[in-house]
Amino acid sequence: MSDVPSPPNGDEIPATAGRRPTRLPWEDALFEAVRKNEQRLHELEREKTELVLENHRLRRALRICRERLENWKLRQNAWRRERDQLLNQLRSLQ
Repeated sequence: MSDVPSPPNGDEIPATAGRRPTRLPWEDALFEAVRKNEQRLHELEREKTELVLENHRLRRALRICRERLENWKLRQNAWRRERDQLLNQLRSLQ
């Protein structure tokens, strides 16, 4: 049997063959990319939450504005009917 070391694994760095490396060179880049993606994900989730809340506020405000507009139109029609009635009474007296 010979004392020749076996060739390193494909995943091992030759300088660390036989020892477990702490991280492989490409792992640093992958971990950094994953960290950036997780950070971006958290930012987007926070932004989505803010947008959903703003959407609810705007929908509520829109509903209130529509109700006010409808009430205004009803009052306007009532005033016009009353005005027409008063004008008709005035014409009948003349």
